[in-house]
Parts: sequence; structure tokens; C-alpha cells
Amino acid sequence: MSFSRCLFQTLRPVFLIGIVVVVSACGGGGGSASPPFVPADSFRAIVVSSGTIHAGGTDYPYQLLRLEVAGKDPSFAQWMPQPGAAQAPAVMLTDPYGHIVWNGDLPPSSLDLIRSPEDVFNDAFVYLINGFSVLNVFGRFYTEGNIQNDVDDMVAGLQYLGRHEGVMQDRIAVSGGSWGGFEALWAAANAPQNAVPRVGVALFPVSDFEDLMDYVVNDIPATIVDPDKRVQYFSFFAPYVQRINGTAQAEGYGRWTRSYLLANLQTDFLVVHDQWDTLIPFGHSWNLAAESVGRVQGLWFFKGSEADLNDLPFGYAHGDLQARDSLGTPFSFPASLTLSLAYLLKGIALPDQVIFNGFDPDALAAFVQYLKTYKDGGVDMEWAAPRLLDLADDRVRLINMDTANDVRFGDAETARILNEVWGTALDEDNVRSALAAGLPPY
Repeated sequence: MSFSRCLFQTLRPVFLIGIVVVVSACGGGGGSASPPFVPADSFRAIVVSSGTIHAGGTDYPYQLLRLEVAGKDPSFAQWMPQPGAAQAPAVMLTDPYGHIVWNGDLPPSSLDLIRSPEDVFNDAFVYLINGFSVLNVFGRFYTEGNIQNDVDDMVAGLQYLGRHEGVMQDRIAVSGGSWGGFEALWAAANAPQNAVPRVGVALFPVSDFEDLMDYVVNDIPATIVDPDKRVQYFSFFAPYVQRINGTAQAEGYGRWTRSYLLANLQTDFLVVHDQWDTLIPFGHSWNLAAESVGRVQGLWFFKGSEADLNDLPFGYAHGDLQARDSLGTPFSFPASLTLSLAYLLKGIALPDQVIFNGFDPDALAAFVQYLKTYKDGGVDMEWAAPRLLDLADDRVRLINMDTANDVRFGDAETARILNEVWGTALDEDNVRSALAAGLPPY
């Protein structure tokens, strides 16, 4: 048994208690390739307040920040440094909808929408237990700004990380989903040179605003027969259209297209998308990955046909992403989350550190079965081999989110599930070399 495995057995109780507590508390045109960097004297970070949260036997400090960039509206963020670390990798989380009041914003009609420091901490905890610091940047969608405001907020967050002496600037990651996925992509494409994220994860993101507007303005009314359902879609998209028009009507779509992203991205990204996403069409991620020449990789959930807006309910939204088993029972930890976390965590982890990730064995087995079913049907599924290879890293420890005392080594568990589904004879010693060659059969 390796030293890292012995070390993990010693630390297991502390990390396991922490992550179980957190999971129970969680809800759920071109351009310059080197965007101009804002001079240091035009950036200021003000600590509005601070505190400490105790979890898993550790006190975690946090600061609530007002970030000021000359010529921009102020941005707001919650900073959670790695306790006791002189320097650490950092993850920036995009938070477009979180409503905050500590900065003077008015409370929403539903108090449930307010994001407390504890709520933000819960979402960040998986990164904190991996030895990373976390910056949660609030996009404040409720302020009715525009898409330029969204990007300004996120770039201000990267400005902060680029200046922080406790951050390893060569090990920054950015992550977000849906509108937050757009924020993650455009933040990376406009990052200052001293804080370009090493890796990013964008779940079902907008990647081209001209395409999105065409979908909303033309495709939806031309496709959906039921007038009530059309109203549902128009009502949902109305604030997004207003936000997009707030920028694009004045300057056009040049800086808000897939071509702009491809010309400016210096960050390796994983995009996650369900083929039956009814809000952000699957092509937003598929085309971005296909045209990126390897810069953007995909984690795809195929359904065998294009999304049918008439057949699928309005609430289908971003799709299922295999979050449920064949009987419709939700998995405790969907494979989409396990695999996207594995990509991000591995991307900024130090070479010799143990990597902790959550998983549901049944969800991961269902994902591998899905791969086999589609591959047997003649579909190219080789894009998935690198995602399983992330899990099979000998540093990975998979925490079963259904129980408090079941932690498995990533290499052995990946081999076990491949053997169970594909009938292979892999083990922890050869699973990585096998996956490096692609999916079974070998």
C-alpha cells in the first residue's frame, strides 16, 4: 500500500464528517487574445465583513468583499482562504442568481433566495477539503444589468485572485452552470494575464448569444404549437433577452459569439450538456468543443434524438443528465457531478496530493452502462475515456455519498465498474493504461 493510501486512512474521519455535513445542507466576432490588464492602482478590494464557519473539525475563515475596478460598477464576492496555508490553488465559482443583502441590496420577495455565508460555504466545501481556496463571485442577476456587467463581475474576481499573495496563480480554476457557465467561459476569455484559469468547468452554458437570441426569437415560436407553452418560454427568457439586448443592441454580437471565445480562450474547459436541454440548446456546447481543436472537451448525455419542445415539458429545462435511475429515483450524487469535479480537481491539484470526490456507485455504473449501450450501437463514445481516466488517477479517493463510512480508491473502483459492465479484467494497476487507449473492449 502506498504512502498516500496510508495517509488517507488516517485522515478519513475528518474529511468524511465534513463532506457528509455539507452534502446534507446543499440545494442544489474575434478580439484580442490578450485582453488588457487593469493597472493595480485602479483595483481595490474592501472587506465588508468577516467570520468563521466550523465544519469537519476545522475553523474556516471567510471575508465578504466589495471589489472595485475603475470605470466599472462594484462587484461582490465571498472569499474562503485555505486555513493555515501560505499559498494554495484557488477555485472561482460563478454565482449569477444568489441574492445577498450584506452589501446593501434590497431583500427579494422570497427570503429563501438570500444566500447566506453558510450557504456559499456549503457549495465551496468540496474544494476546501481538497486544500483549495475558494472565491464565490455574485453575478446579482436580480439587479437587471446586462451581460457586460456579468463579465465585469467575474473578471473582477480574477483580478482579486491574480493579486492575492496566498493564491497559486498558475493553479486557478473557474466553474459555473447555465448562466453561470457563460460567466465562467467569458471570465476565462477576458482574464488578466496573471490570473488565467488553468482549467474550467461549464455546465450547459451559453456559448453564443446571437445563436441564443435566434433560438428564443425564431425557433421557439416556430416550433412550439401550444400557445400556453410558448408564453411559458417567453416569460422565462424575457429577463435574459433584456440583459442581452442591454449590451448587444449597442455594440452588436462581436464579443459575444463562439468565435470570440475560440479566439480568446487560454483555459482548458470541460463542458457538460444533455442532448434534450430545452433552455440552452445542446449545440452551444457541442459546437464549441468541436471547433476548439482540443481546448474544450465534452461530457455528453445523448438521448438518441434532438430535443422535441412540443413533447418535452417546459420544466425539463437542462435535461436529466442521468440524475435518476431507470425507475426515476434520484441518485445521491449524479455521475455528471462526479466526473466534472474530477476534471477540475485534478486540473489544479498539486502533483502529490490526495484528491477527494463524491460519488454514487450506482450512478457511475449507470453512466458506464450508457457508454457501452451507445458504443455497441455504433456511436463514437471515446470522448468519455479521459473522463474515466480522471477518476482512475491513483490519488483519487471516492466518497460514497449514500453512507458515512464507505470510501474507495478511484483506480480500483473505476476498474471494478468497467469489469462489471464491460466484462473486462482490469485492476488498479492496469486500468489507467487501458483507458489511455480508449474504452473497452481491449
